[in-house]
Amino acid sequence: MDYDDFISLVEQTIGTDRETAERAAQATLATLGEHLGRDVCRQLVPQLPPALGGWLFSEGAAQGFEVTEFLRRIAERERTDTATAERHARAVLMALGRALTDDAYAHMVSRLSNDYVPLLPKGPTAGGAASLSAFLGGVSARAGVDTDTARRITDVVLQTLGERIGPGEVDDLLTQLPVGLHTALKRGAFAANDRTRSLSADEFLNRIAERLGIPPDTPGLPPARAREYTRAVFNTLRQTVREEFFDVTDQLPNEYWDLVARRT
Repeated sequence: MDYDDFISLVEQTIGTDRETAERAAQATLATLGEHLGRDVCRQLVPQLPPALGGWLFSEGAAQGFEVTEFLRRIAERERTDTATAERHARAVLMALGRALTDDAYAHMVSRLSNDYVPLLPKGPTAGGAASLSAFLGGVSARAGVDTDTARRITDVVLQTLGERIGPGEVDDLLTQLPVGLHTALKRGAFAANDRTRSLSADEFLNRIAERLGIPPDTPGLPPARAREYTRAVFNTLRQTVREEFFDVTDQLPNEYWDLVARRT
């Protein structure tokens, strides 16, 4: 693949102009090079057109930062937001997967932690996790709230879920959810303890209600709005991660069934 083919593929995938595609490619490859370090970059650069190889190559040692820092650096280089950086990074990594040999691409991916999986292509075209906007749109429609409120609800429910389930299930969800949702899950997993991992369904909902500032309808019982919001997030989660959703909910007792049962 030559330079023009690479940039054209990024341009078509993003659905933008050539200048934006070039800026996205340069920012993503430069940041990837910082993550991988010079030793890995030396193996990849000869397979790329000179301009692209120059963007990727790094003189320093591998920095190995998490995907949230990866996207922050791309956004800073592009002077854009992290949601746009995430979309651009997916397109560039898809093109990179086409440009490198299978062995070289596999070697590169082996140097990325699991939280990078949502950025990687699946199959012949760019797949990866659902976009953040699509996930929040699902929550918004199901809960009957605006996007900003859907974001707040989603973060609180995922944080509380991260406290309730095991670290293995959190790690599995991170490989399939938009990177913009990772922080809430990780925050919950970091705060988890024996107490949070045994929360009853009512305690789970009351914790969500407290974090969202929802007053109780009846003292001691979870507010109906907290239940409605949690169902909206869980049903969007089911649609997004599919089979993994059953692995996650399998960790929850039967009293959670009303929250995780399929709804529109």
